[in-house]
Amino acid sequence: MDSSLRRFVIGLKLDEDIEPGLENARVTARWLPRLILPILLGTALSAWLDDLTTAALALGAGLLLLAVVYLLTQIRLANARNSILDKLEESSATLRVMLSKQVTEDVTHCFTKFLDTLNPAQATAAQVERDQSTQVERLRHLSDSFTTLEEQIKALTPAGAK
Repeated sequence: MDSSLRRFVIGLKLDEDIEPGLENARVTARWLPRLILPILLGTALSAWLDDLTTAALALGAGLLLLAVVYLLTQIRLANARNSILDKLEESSATLRVMLSKQVTEDVTHCFTKFLDTLNPAQATAAQVERDQSTQVERLRHLSDSFTTLEEQIKALTPAGAK
């Protein structure tokens, strides 16, 4: 299934269509840890040079900046996700056909492996059946002979002398 999905993604060029959106989200997300240290340094510097009110304002502004970057990252991820969903919805019939073909190939391959394993046993069983069929035929003739013999004995035996 994994290989089938990979072929599907490559066949529909999903990676080429969606990768730029994911890369934009990744680039934006990388700004979050980069901004934390300057915000903390700005807050500490504001507290040291001025009072706690200025430090609180600097911290608030920094947190707002982090929130904006976080929201921008979420928007870009949502756009990439929506792009993926739209592309998959457009190509769901193709995916269904590809998965059906893949499952058929996998099952055929699996049964072929079993067939390779079972062919010698099947050939041996067929040979045993052929060998035993002659014995069965002989036993049937013997049974017929006994039945005929029994009928002949009954015919020759008087009715009261059983």
